[in-house]
Amino acid sequence: MRDFVSYNIPLIVGAASSAIAALLHICIIFGGPAWYRFFGACERMAAGAAAGHLYPPVVTVGIACAPGVWAA
Repeated sequence: MRDFVSYNIPLIVGAASSAIAALLHICIIFGGPAWYRFFGACERMAAGAAAGHLYPPVVTVGIACAPGVWAA
């Protein structure tokens, strides 16, 4: 049992990191334009979020899906 647990530690760390990345992307949507800018999105995305356009959150959810799947 001990070997099994130590063997899976990198996988668990990777899954946890991916889950954090996915959650962070979702938080960026609720954080608004300032969060888009802080985390390195282009000004067009931040301006779109500020204007209430649907494109920035849809793209951000799409990006969040990749690490979300990796975390599963």
